[in-house]
Amino acid sequence: MGNIEQGEKITTVEQALEAVKHSGFALEFVPEELRTAEVCLEAIRSSIQYSILTSGNALEFVPEALKTAELCAEAVKNNYSAIKFVPKSLMTTELCQNAIKQSSCALQEIPEEFITQELCIEAVKDGRRGGTYALRFVPEKFKTTELYIEMIKNREHTWLLLSEYIPEKSKTAELWFEAVKKDGSVLCHVPEKFRTIEMYIEAVKNYCWALKYVPKKFRTLDMCIEAVKQEDWIFMLVPENLKKQVTKATGVQQGGTDILHYKYESVLEKGMKEIFEKEVELICIKLTECCEIARREGLMALENYIDKEKLSEKAFLETGMQMATDGTKREIIENYINSWIETNCNNSVAYYEKILASIIKTGILCVQGGYNPEVAEYKMTVLIPKELTPDSLLPEKETYFRRKNGN
Repeated sequence: MGNIEQGEKITTVEQALEAVKHSGFALEFVPEELRTAEVCLEAIRSSIQYSILTSGNALEFVPEALKTAELCAEAVKNNYSAIKFVPKSLMTTELCQNAIKQSSCALQEIPEEFITQELCIEAVKDGRRGGTYALRFVPEKFKTTELYIEMIKNREHTWLLLSEYIPEKSKTAELWFEAVKKDGSVLCHVPEKFRTIEMYIEAVKNYCWALKYVPKKFRTLDMCIEAVKQEDWIFMLVPENLKKQVTKATGVQQGGTDILHYKYESVLEKGMKEIFEKEVELICIKLTECCEIARREGLMALENYIDKEKLSEKAFLETGMQMATDGTKREIIENYINSWIETNCNNSVAYYEKILASIIKTGILCVQGGYNPEVAEYKMTVLIPKELTPDSLLPEKETYFRRKNGN
């Protein structure tokens, strides 16, 4: 392909075939009289080897007279972006579905007259970034409660969807129920008029701390047992008249109240210092790496890194990074993490969790702001109390950035 672009002429069908076998995009440089059905089909088949970001799709350079249903189907099968070069006369529902199944981003290339409710639902169900991205290309008439419910069922980060992507008019009782069923921590945001005993049960099943937001009169024995089995600390939320029965069923005799009032020193005595040091060091290093990638290659380059690397066990870190790569405003990212802290820092290590969350928030905002990696690491480490700072992150030690670059 490189030689062709530099001026090498193709004068025979054989040369054309050889060129497009190497790269389907070479079809652009094949004289029109040599773009036979065989050459075009070979170009379509080989174009899958190359990025969809490289010069479009080989179908773009196929003469209109040679675009058949079979050729278009092959092109879309290989590369969803080919859908934008399919003639309207050959566009079918099946072709559109195949493109959407590969990537929800294909929705933006499909002519509006071929977009259906089913296609839109399939697009927003995409569990990666593309699902929310595709939402902007869904016609208003198809932005229904049903569509948003499917979005919630098939994607993570439920509260982010509710707060940033789903309009108030679509937040029905059914939608709130599905949201809580997916993520019990959302219960604290559900309007009172939509809360039911069934919703409380579903919330506690997948998030034991949701019991905190269940009115005491609705805290049943089964619900309390379910919550305490997930986490001993929840025993503090069990009504007095049910505690003996919960203890009999779970073996837990005390919880929460005493533990929640542990002094900071007591947390350290329980071994939290070692756990904290390991986690904070890992998070600082990962976020510093993200800063370096963002400065060198741009925010979009972080998507592959996030997909490959497990940044942390804390889901809100990956959500925050995804928001940053999506171009979400700084204030929205801050509000999201602050909301997470308010909802989740309810246990005995709340002090430690809040420090971690503050570090993560600072790191994500440094990534979004294009900070120098060394400056970002410094801004994160100054938030760590001296007695909790891992040796490798102490000011007198060389930083991660210097270690990595051999300075």
